[in-house]
Amino acid sequence: MSETQKFISGGILSRRLVILDFTRIDRLGGHSYEYDRNVVTAFLEKGWKCVVYTHRACLLKFVGAAEIRPVFSYGATDSIVRIKLLRPFVKFFVHATRTAEEIRDVVLAEDTPDTVFFAQHVEQFHVWALYRGLPKPLLGKLVIMLRITSLRTVGGNARPTWRTPLYRLALHRLRRLRAKIVLVTDSELLQKEYQALTVSPISLVPHPNPVQLVTTTRGHNASLCITAVGRLAIEKGSQYLPQIMATVHRKSIPARFTIHLHANPPDTSQLYGALQASIRANARSEDVLVETPLPTVEYWRQLEAADVVLLLYDPSRYRNQISGVLMDALAAGCFPIVSDDTWMAHVVRDTGFGAIVRLDSDLGDSVAAILKSGIPESIPEKVRHFVQFHTRDNFFSTLTSILQRKPV
Repeated sequence: MSETQKFISGGILSRRLVILDFTRIDRLGGHSYEYDRNVVTAFLEKGWKCVVYTHRACLLKFVGAAEIRPVFSYGATDSIVRIKLLRPFVKFFVHATRTAEEIRDVVLAEDTPDTVFFAQHVEQFHVWALYRGLPKPLLGKLVIMLRITSLRTVGGNARPTWRTPLYRLALHRLRRLRAKIVLVTDSELLQKEYQALTVSPISLVPHPNPVQLVTTTRGHNASLCITAVGRLAIEKGSQYLPQIMATVHRKSIPARFTIHLHANPPDTSQLYGALQASIRANARSEDVLVETPLPTVEYWRQLEAADVVLLLYDPSRYRNQISGVLMDALAAGCFPIVSDDTWMAHVVRDTGFGAIVRLDSDLGDSVAAILKSGIPESIPEKVRHFVQFHTRDNFFSTLTSILQRKPV
């Protein structure tokens, strides 16, 4: 067996994965929890040891079969300060100092030549925290998953924001560690975006989904089941749901809705209270409103039972970054209706399966017209290739292969 084969199979070159998760993970349906669970499952199956460091408020003991160690004081989405104008400056200072110190403590405790640190869901402040917190020299290697766009969409065009130069400078500083740093992303659009900010290579890795038996044909209910899964969130287009429900019902289209109605506890403000009330007011007796987060198995059953999934994400947030729900929906043979100028629209155009809408005043009529025209029962071969690329086994083999390459 060659040295490369030993590495990829979990051999002598590197056998320990330490995940640095700067989000607030939870057991029920959280994207980061599912992501971590799939990553550690893939590595544990190959004989690696895994541990996950996360937000100190996390009450879970394990993610998958990996121990959770809560250490980070502030997560990626924590506001830290109430005054919005001051927030970027305060977050930069806090992460460049306190989070950097916490990272340094973790690395000093875990760093060996056999260790791979994997920082997932890294935003611009955490790139700086990693740069300032890493001991020099690093014995193991650090993989940084770049998953958040620094751009904003204005008038249909992508424009840099204040985040863009922060990323550029932080990535430039990280080059000092050279062979010890590996930059990856799971979106070809993000790969292009970030490659413009650094001379260091940005590698593309799959999203670590469980292996799915991809549906190739799909019979539909006489009354189409339309779903929107996950928590209510303005950046995911939840505010459009009442309009769509009202329009579809008014036009007497044979359809029923299954809508997730819960919001994160910090988001249970007047805005989401009014939105929940509006969704309830537009629901009919055949519609189902899901009041609490779903366990993974129930989430999959809902997608498999649905004919159509609504993914009306804000292009300013999701222009280049992926949606795990879209991947799951495609695996289940669920027809996606997605917003234009997003990564999801890119996938729909590439696979030839799904419909694309604009987030404007005619959105309800646009969705109704798509439903009236009929949902295809056959699913293109490109969908199967797409879903089978994004698996946790392929994630493991791709990432370990990248780690083994001689750095540029």
